[in-house]
Amino acid sequence: MDSRPIKILKDLLLNLGAKEPSQLFYIVENADWIISRMGKDITENMRSLRLLQAHTTTTPWGLKKQIIHFGSLHTFFAQKGFLKLHSSNKIVLSCFHLMPLDPRIKWVKKAAKYVDFFHTSCQSTKERLLQFGLPSKKIITIPLGVDLNLFQPVSVHQKLKIREALGLPQKRLIIGSFQKDGIGWGQGLQPKLIKGPDIFLQTVTALKKYKPFILLTGPSRGYVKQGLTRAGIPYKHFYLKNYADIGKMYNALDLYLITSRIEGGPSALLEAWASGVPIVSTAVGMVPDLAKNTEDILLAEPTDIKSIVAASKKMFRDQSLREKIIRNALRKAQQYGWPKIIRRYYQEIYAQLL
Repeated sequence: MDSRPIKILKDLLLNLGAKEPSQLFYIVENADWIISRMGKDITENMRSLRLLQAHTTTTPWGLKKQIIHFGSLHTFFAQKGFLKLHSSNKIVLSCFHLMPLDPRIKWVKKAAKYVDFFHTSCQSTKERLLQFGLPSKKIITIPLGVDLNLFQPVSVHQKLKIREALGLPQKRLIIGSFQKDGIGWGQGLQPKLIKGPDIFLQTVTALKKYKPFILLTGPSRGYVKQGLTRAGIPYKHFYLKNYADIGKMYNALDLYLITSRIEGGPSALLEAWASGVPIVSTAVGMVPDLAKNTEDILLAEPTDIKSIVAASKKMFRDQSLREKIIRNALRKAQQYGWPKIIRRYYQEIYAQLL
């Protein structure tokens, strides 16, 4: 039975019961993935810090005199326009990345009349919004946060025990990719190219002599799994029913690869940093804003497969560099714990709307 209509009905009843004004209602997509988790992190931390009464909901209908934060373009825009709600509400819209051919882009400028603040997590998306003619005073850049209790480093001994528990090889180079990179919510056989699954496959294929083993999580990974099978590269894909299990997935890794063409985050940047896992990444999304090449990451330009492969080899071969990157990244991750980021959300966005 499809539970999504029931969820929407419950959320509508929650909205209609909101009598006290100026609460935060964070609108999430009706799917258990990154936007829903982010909304949960933001609202839970907002409540625990006693900054605002905060809730996640899948619908804004029925709300009046509230702060409504749409967690993604999907929750606010449609092919023929955008949601127009009761004028007593204050509206915030998060734009993590903008696709060049997205038909909804034409509505962004028109929406500025109704949206109080546009939030983005990276400078590159802010620049795109400015190009669309949005006033700079309406664009707030705050990066993603990370749960520093969930994502923590482990000792070599603990790493081996985690690999054993997960049924992973002890003597292979384990490379991680924890994302959704197939179109839709089925098998994901059609690649979502902005996430770079084709680049990922070409990269790990070029690293075959290092005997990589690929650890996957996330939905719709069919394209990557088929490609790994064709290349003769072993892998294991975990469908995590409990999101808290993602922490030990990072703890099993030797390297995390980010090969995206376009990003708003990715959340994996901070999660791998906090877990003590070195990263090779394309310079997308938050990465060039937060990371420093050869200090806490190794960077390559998007689609430059030779550079991604060369950086990965360098990370494998140079132990002192790898250890320096892990050490610096662990320190930097502490700056982006959710409580610190949530205070910025409150001070720079929500407090301005009260």
